[in-house]
Amino acid sequence: MRFRACVLGGAILLLTTTLHSQSKSGAEFRPKIPKAWDDAEVASMEIPLAPPAPRVTHISESYYYSIPPVTIYKSYPLVSADKPFAEYLDWLKQQKPEDAFDPANLKTQADWEKAGELVFSFSLGGYGDFPQSVLDDAARLGAPPFARVFIRKKGKLEMNVAGGPLGSVTACMFCHSQVAGGNQIDGLQPNRPGLYPSPGMLGATADQRRQSMLFWYGTPWFNPDPNVDGNLTGGAVQSWNRSPAVDDREGSSFRSPLQIPVLVGLKDRKYFDHTGLHLHRSTADLMRYAVLASGLEVLNKYGDFIPGGVNNHRDLPAPTQRLRFTDQQLYALALYLYSLDYPANPNRPDGLSAQGERIFLREGCADCHTPPLYTNNRLVPADGFVVPPEHKKRYDIVDVRIGLDPYLATRTRRGTGYYKVPSLRGVWMRRVFEHNGSVASLEDWFDPSRLQDTYVPTGFRGPDRTRAVKGHPFGLQLSADEKKALLAFLRTL
Repeated sequence: MRFRACVLGGAILLLTTTLHSQSKSGAEFRPKIPKAWDDAEVASMEIPLAPPAPRVTHISESYYYSIPPVTIYKSYPLVSADKPFAEYLDWLKQQKPEDAFDPANLKTQADWEKAGELVFSFSLGGYGDFPQSVLDDAARLGAPPFARVFIRKKGKLEMNVAGGPLGSVTACMFCHSQVAGGNQIDGLQPNRPGLYPSPGMLGATADQRRQSMLFWYGTPWFNPDPNVDGNLTGGAVQSWNRSPAVDDREGSSFRSPLQIPVLVGLKDRKYFDHTGLHLHRSTADLMRYAVLASGLEVLNKYGDFIPGGVNNHRDLPAPTQRLRFTDQQLYALALYLYSLDYPANPNRPDGLSAQGERIFLREGCADCHTPPLYTNNRLVPADGFVVPPEHKKRYDIVDVRIGLDPYLATRTRRGTGYYKVPSLRGVWMRRVFEHNGSVASLEDWFDPSRLQDTYVPTGFRGPDRTRAVKGHPFGLQLSADEKKALLAFLRTL
């Protein structure tokens, strides 16, 4: 990843599981591990892209399993709590390499979930020596909990780094964890700016910037391509305001980056991505999604264009240029993600929130944000997108238009023509709102001035100082007291 039971129309959607037994924590657990990359399943796991995008084809099963599997070596904190820094580094250099992920040692479901945490914290991007500046800062200031030392060879200390032969790949935790009180809380939006813009934009020549844009965002079926701008410099993009929990993942756009999603509650979601691109039908689907998010999405073929391809983006690179997680590692990761939960909510229900709940029901909010998940797990068409008749039979679509900005949904490699209805659970701790994180608070989201072209976005702003943040007009006309009560209720969810 760079850097991220369902209620449906009153019915309960049961995700297909692949567990041999649903054992209690501590009991013997013998899962049947599904195949992560199966040609037939992969072909049906996504909603087609909005026209005029071409048909998307994925790497084949044979190509995928030709990619060498990675060894997850035992890692250590960058700073020790009980040893002086220099002494700790000397101790680390005496440690032998150790494979930290051994399925033979996983006896219980809790064991598998704990092993999945290792995968969550591990990057396929490669290894590199610690820069002296990192060591100096660690000695003076300490280090964040996600800073890790890896040992592949005794006496050599390395860090898991962003960057590989085909682009930047970082561990899940870099985008999907939050540091609070010195602790890492997994599954939440980060409280630090993302890597936006992509590193390839900075300090590069015009041709290098173009290649970087093609890799990350390119949509050559448009002419001109709105996501490749040869005149845009990395310095110009970096001058745009950078917001916590906003990043420009593969297939998005420098014009419309993504709000990094919360991963808590993942098991209850029917679609992944803001645009509902990937279906969530089973544990295996989550494993496949993790495959794509860990760096292989750039090997998708869009007509004859492969973003991470060689020979002018026409051909796949040799599979040996990549690394992949094993099916066992991906399965453990899925179980770990399913196990994540929110921290305790400090906002307790009271008379004001009870009034807000009545407003929530009166205004019909529960039609889309249906309790107890506070989403109906359906898709809403973006403005201007014509829903194909067959989609109404295959997917769960709300037949309503709410003014949603169509750019991400219709002009990018993630564009299905739809946005999924987000869950309001845990909304009290979200750092930004809207699919590209343009709004920084619930109060701002219910400010009617955001629909005006003179609005100054409080989250991601982009190249323009002012622009409208469109969509979701509901609740904007409530009185000040009603909004206060509604927000009090939402913060208890």
